[in-house]
Amino acid sequence: MDRREYKQMMEQIRPAPELMERVLAEGQTERSRPMKHRIRAAGVAALAAALLMGTALAVNSGFLERYFKGDLSVVEPYIQGGRACRTGNSA
Repeated sequence: MDRREYKQMMEQIRPAPELMERVLAEGQTERSRPMKHRIRAAGVAALAAALLMGTALAVNSGFLERYFKGDLSVVEPYIQGGRACRTGNSA
């Protein structure tokens, strides 16, 4: 068997380029789906944990009780221009 015969035989058993592309594309999508699902699930879990922790902190600090009574003195330092907006709109 010489080199030319070997190449001919290898060409006969080699799949078509379209088939190779399709198989490779399917393999990539099958792998990426579980990874995307895991990343999305981790993001949702992190968001839920942050919301739960924020709610627990608000309840334990008494902030919600003061908020619903109308006392916002605790958060006034964090509100930028709260009083300026009120006086600016009334002028």
